[in-house]
Amino acid sequence: QHKHIRDELRLSQEKFAKAFQATPFGITISTREQGLIFEANEAYCRIVGYSLKELIGHSAVELGIITPESRSAMMAILAADGCVHETENRVFPKAGPTRVVSVSLDPIDVDGIPCLVGIMIDITERRRLEDALSASEERLSKVFHANPAAIVLSTRDTGVLLDAND
Repeated sequence: QHKHIRDELRLSQEKFAKAFQATPFGITISTREQGLIFEANEAYCRIVGYSLKELIGHSAVELGIITPESRSAMMAILAADGCVHETENRVFPKAGPTRVVSVSLDPIDVDGIPCLVGIMIDITERRRLEDALSASEERLSKVFHANPAAIVLSTRDTGVLLDAND
């Protein structure tokens, strides 16, 4: 009976470890009060440019990955809502350009110590594409409205007027 329970526990731990390392999202486990990192996956290390050895025992603020103000803002959300979900933030990797990330934090207890599971998704490229699309739409709108010829946009099937230039 005990051997079966130990085997099930070991199998469960192995599954968790594989999922933790295989996910493309950066994951950390850190102390809630000071933000000291005691576990991080390969994706997190890749996003921030630090090895696991360099991260362990240090906080993201201490390493300059995030600003103290950013951590304070996330901790305020955590205090008010009990968790942080998909909050946009900037991170400053050890080397390379600033990254735009989406951060989620959920509280957990590890051996009686209040901790946080942090999930970080690098959305830098998505943000760049969204900004480029917005700029393109703005340019098109300026051309549309500044054109001296009368232009009307309407739906093809119903003829409902969508927009007209000045």
